[in-house]
Amino acid sequence: MVSKNSLLRKISTMYDVVFEWKDYKTLVLHDCLIYCVPPYANASKYTGTPDFDTDKFWDVMRKWSKDNDVYISEYETILLFFELFSCSD
Repeated sequence: MVSKNSLLRKISTMYDVVFEWKDYKTLVLHDCLIYCVPPYANASKYTGTPDFDTDKFWDVMRKWSKDNDVYISEYETILLFFELFSCSD
């Protein structure tokens, strides 16, 4: 996860942006800005939609966050997977 200031610094280098709507399980991404909108955890499912593996999704997001800027729109964000702050004594 990156801070707002980090993203603002990168804006000047963002050109030829491509927006895609894809199944996250099919992608291999490096050095990208990624915005995901997964189904909300613990929310009612729409009729006819396939099951969503929330645990697998967060595993992939954790992996992607190592070398990508990952933003996730989620009602109950699972912060346990991401180290937001690091302190040393």
